[in-house]
Amino acid sequence: AAKAYNVMLKDEALPFEGIAEHLINIIDALAHMNIISKDADTFVSNTLGLFGISVSKELLDSVDYEHDLNNLYAIIETIETILIRSNFADHVELLDFVNNLDFSTILANEDLINNNNIDYIIDIIENIVDLSLLPVLYEPLYEKFVVLENMPEAFQGFLDLSEYSSDMLIEDLHSIINVLRSAVTFDALGIIRGNAINWNNIAAIENIFTEIFGLNYLDVKLDEIVEYVSASIFDLADLDVTAIDLEADGAKIALAYRILAESILTQNWFPIQFLSDMNKPTFYSEDIFNANVLHKALDALNEILTTTIVYEIVPVAYETLQNMVPDSLFFLVSNSLSKDELAEDLQSIVLVLREAIDAGAYNVLLGKGIEIEGIADHIANAIETLFNTNILGNDLPNLFSGLFGLIKIDIEKGVCIRKLIQALFYCIGICVI
Repeated sequence: AAKAYNVMLKDEALPFEGIAEHLINIIDALAHMNIISKDADTFVSNTLGLFGISVSKELLDSVDYEHDLNNLYAIIETIETILIRSNFADHVELLDFVNNLDFSTILANEDLINNNNIDYIIDIIENIVDLSLLPVLYEPLYEKFVVLENMPEAFQGFLDLSEYSSDMLIEDLHSIINVLRSAVTFDALGIIRGNAINWNNIAAIENIFTEIFGLNYLDVKLDEIVEYVSASIFDLADLDVTAIDLEADGAKIALAYRILAESILTQNWFPIQFLSDMNKPTFYSEDIFNANVLHKALDALNEILTTTIVYEIVPVAYETLQNMVPDSLFFLVSNSLSKDELAEDLQSIVLVLREAIDAGAYNVLLGKGIEIEGIADHIANAIETLFNTNILGNDLPNLFSGLFGLIKIDIEKGVCIRKLIQALFYCIGICVI
């Protein structure tokens, strides 16, 4: 208190070292005064009422004041640590820094912005989230400070938290804390500053995917997200939001990342070791054009293609394509297909790509020749798989009629298309021989 007196009346600097202990002693002494501690619920309820925040004494029954005080003391001590580690000796230096703050260069300030300080800030957030008072104050604070009618109309849906409970909030805040800790573990700050990317730290990125896709807020607000995307980017009005399982999809995307990381990103030949490498004219390696590596990439793609997001969004995209395709090409998308049929076709495309890989088609991109031996089987399998897809194979006569129509050849739709395909396979075999 004496130090604060000197700051206010004698214009002296308030040193930060040791200030936490004094603040904690002051708060602890006040909190344990009989006038407060004997009926803490009434004191807190009345104090909040002075600020127009209504909280009944009954709601405050669940609050553990000693626990929350200890959390507050930990926060104060952590703030002191951050200030001292950032080379702020007193409040004058801090005010001078704030008054001359340049956001364009703040990231380069390694005394202030570093992984240790970020860890301390996360500790502060964690102590706030752990307050027993937080779930009690959530609704009253929301009602006091969030007036939807005063918010921009585009954001009202996102800010309407009537279906977003305090339990959901606390769970999401813990998830965000885990995301931040994973980003520190991955050294995201160091990478931005030019450090090498540690691709071997796979678990950190996996955790980021699973935690973000598992957020309750995204699940509760998925309708609003879809409406926003429909209004500004792509029409998703027919998307069945109720069938999307974001948490399950997050696990699949995390697995896809692990497959890519283990087979490609962590390899010595992978050329992106720094963020700046992405600016190079060619930032891929010829080593990626390898059958084993490409099959692994398809394994990762397959995980993504089997997510509920893709399962639900592909039919919407297909319907949009049907409305956009020129009349001359409509025969390619003329069939009405179910979600399951379209999902099967995605798997068929993956199989076709696998046949292309096994045939060595990627060698063309490297300017190399393709081994002739055995290629006929791969080409035949790929063509047969394509013609057996639901999008093409459900109406082969119409498909071939349309294809020949593009080159001005009219054929009867009753022609035996299967025999035509068999003849095509025979021709391929003859050509290879």
